[in-house]
Amino acid sequence: MTLSLSLPNRLYLAFFACSIMLGSWYPRIADVQASAALEAWQLGQALSGYPVGILVMFTFGTRFVAEMSFRRSFQVVVPALGLALIAATLATSTLPLFLALMAAGALQGVLAITGNVEADRMEARLQRQVLVRAHGFYSLATVGAGALGTAFRAMGISPWLHLTLMLPVAAALTLFATAGMEALPHRDQEAKDGAARIVWPTASILVLFIAGGASLYLDNAASDWSVILLRDGYGADAVLATTAVTIWALGQAVGRIGYPAMTRKIPAARLAVVMACTAGIGLLLVVLAHGVWLGVIGLMLMGFGTSALFPMAIASAARLADRPSAANVASLSQMAFLAGIATPLVLGAVVSLGGIRLAFASGLLVLVASLAAMRLKRPFAA
Repeated sequence: MTLSLSLPNRLYLAFFACSIMLGSWYPRIADVQASAALEAWQLGQALSGYPVGILVMFTFGTRFVAEMSFRRSFQVVVPALGLALIAATLATSTLPLFLALMAAGALQGVLAITGNVEADRMEARLQRQVLVRAHGFYSLATVGAGALGTAFRAMGISPWLHLTLMLPVAAALTLFATAGMEALPHRDQEAKDGAARIVWPTASILVLFIAGGASLYLDNAASDWSVILLRDGYGADAVLATTAVTIWALGQAVGRIGYPAMTRKIPAARLAVVMACTAGIGLLLVVLAHGVWLGVIGLMLMGFGTSALFPMAIASAARLADRPSAANVASLSQMAFLAGIATPLVLGAVVSLGGIRLAFASGLLVLVASLAAMRLKRPFAA
């Protein structure tokens, strides 16, 4: 049977499918913490396994993974990612949760490499932007999966059964999206040397990391800790707390899907400041609000405000002329992954010492540094 989906729509559906399992995991983190009786600092240690897995894959596995076809990698890895996350829901202590999430992170790294490479090749073939919109569909899947997570939580369905039910959905959508897809030709400028290496940052990359790093910190806080925020910081019941991930992801989806239109009307340097300020307003609501619904609005504003900052930093790194664009993108990405490892450790420690609201408030320091870099160095200026 010949599918009627266009190439971009296949890509969007594949990105949507690969986010279903991770989007289902986020709203159940608080339940896993409770069932495993983990303190906040122990949860932070366990959650750091996910970025560790991504960093290992991007540093040592890129050459091997880049040779895999988009169709093959998604059809194999999406179900494998689901199994790793199901294993995470069954963890009873820090170490097995860390190891399960490390495996999930490595598998997600495979999808990120092959998915982004395919999107780049598709843009070259079609002469149109598809990557940002593809990530928008990824966020939409997180919204939908989060909403289903709320329903499953309300019905009292356990996390492992919840994710087990979602696994065939993600696998079937992946098969539907990728069936019969042929590999697109390589782009001329694709790097041929994929040897494992660490690419040291230049001063310009450090500035871009500071400017875009606030989004990474706040995204990590929202995806992993927002349910705990509503549960412990606002006293919300378990079902209402589970909606936190959906609300945050909705803000992200709106920002990412609307990003191309915004860039046509607002210069990049100004847009970055506007989005960072929006995230700051949302964060202040999250930290200071007395009512749970103001906190929910704050999470949505955080999601919208951070949605494009790091993609903008990656695009700016690719435009730097001091060395090959691939080296600058790799350097910035590796710094992001290292920060991803540190962030859950920091957040877990702050939650243990001062509570969940103080942990979110620590993001204000990162936002101030980000805005200072934007205003003083203007790294996003064309």
